[in-house]
Amino acid sequence: MTHDDESYPLSNDDTDFVQELAAVEQALADLKYRYRDLQNALRQRDQLQKKQREIELTQELAEINQKIPELSLDLESKLLTDADLQRILRQLYWEALKEGVLREWFWQIVRFGGLGVILGWILKSWAG
Repeated sequence: MTHDDESYPLSNDDTDFVQELAAVEQALADLKYRYRDLQNALRQRDQLQKKQREIELTQELAEINQKIPELSLDLESKLLTDADLQRILRQLYWEALKEGVLREWFWQIVRFGGLGVILGWILKSWAG
């Protein structure tokens, strides 16, 4: 007969053994569940740490991007003296004047001056 057969009489020692075996099996099942929970918790911790590093990097990048214009302005102000700035502004002013205003004036003079000369010749030929 086998132990699975209920008609087989168990001795007191056998009953204790079966109870101890059941307790060990239950403890083993509990240990498996705790191990699975531990593995899940470790995996989740790793994911959260990775996300935290990404957030820290994002914040650090934002801080760096905010500091870049400040540092650029500070660097430019240290590289250029007031005399250099005045010279550059003067140069830009004259270039703008030559490119914009003087060029426009030149073409206005040519257009209306040429028209005036033509009208003058016409009027002189009629009067004359």
